[in-house]
Amino acid sequence: MATTLHRIVGIALLVLLALPASAAAPVSDDAHAHAFVEDGVVTWSPSVAYVAATLDIRGPEGVTLQRRFEPGQPLALDPSALEQALPDGLYIYDLLFVTGEMVPSAEGEPSQETKTQMGSFEMAGGRAVDSESLPFFHVGSGSIDGSLCVGNDCVSSEAFGFDTIRLKENNLRLHFQDTSVGAFPTNDWTLVANSSASGGDSFF
Repeated sequence: MATTLHRIVGIALLVLLALPASAAAPVSDDAHAHAFVEDGVVTWSPSVAYVAATLDIRGPEGVTLQRRFEPGQPLALDPSALEQALPDGLYIYDLLFVTGEMVPSAEGEPSQETKTQMGSFEMAGGRAVDSESLPFFHVGSGSIDGSLCVGNDCVSSEAFGFDTIRLKENNLRLHFQDTSVGAFPTNDWTLVANSSASGGDSFF
């Protein structure tokens, strides 16, 4: 029994190690504009002065989109206002600001200074969403260089100490669901750490 339990725990640790450390990258690096998604609309709040801004977007199924903005015009993209619906998936954008300042160029003639910011957002159900708000689903192998916390009570500043993997919440379970069919073994197994009932037992 002890050997079987050790094997189960070992497999569980391997599965957890294959998970990525975070759900996804933020919508933007906020280098020249703070980017956020609200009510299905992507909005940029610039921190630089500019005379013109150009937004180039690349998405799934070969979708490309370009928008030009003048000073005072809201820097925003409302997918519901577009003539063609954007398919669900990840979108990468380049936001280029023309500052109006003249800087030397390689050809020797002064040219207008530009500042570029890259970022991403996702479309889900016809609405723009922040990548961090989506459940993470990863196909393929993966590795984590560092520690991992899983559970509703994990925090971004988790102090791991010497822990490699930490399960952290008030109801801790490791469930093994066997999807085999036919004559293959199909038992499911669950490791439970402590009772979830008030006054219940502490075990495992």
